[in-house]
Amino acid sequence: MNIKTYTKRDIASEMARRKGISTRKALVYIDEFFIVMRDYLCKDQPYVRIEIRNFGVFESKPTKAKPRARNPRTNE
Repeated sequence: MNIKTYTKRDIASEMARRKGISTRKALVYIDEFFIVMRDYLCKDQPYVRIEIRNFGVFESKPTKAKPRARNPRTNE
C-alpha cells in the first residue's frame, strides 16, 4: 500500500494558493491555529472538548496514574 503523506508545508502551500496569500502567511495561520488548540486542551479543567464540524473532535481528559508502569529500556 502506498500512502501519500502531506506535511504542514503542503497544506500551507495549498491554502496560500486558494486564498491568494503567501505560503509564509499561511504557515503563520496554521501555527497559530494549533497553538490555540493546544492552549484550550491544556487548560486547568478536567475535561476539554474541541469539536470542529466536518473535521473531528479533540478531547483532553484525566487519566489515572499507572503505579506499576516501567521503562522497558531501563526496567525501572
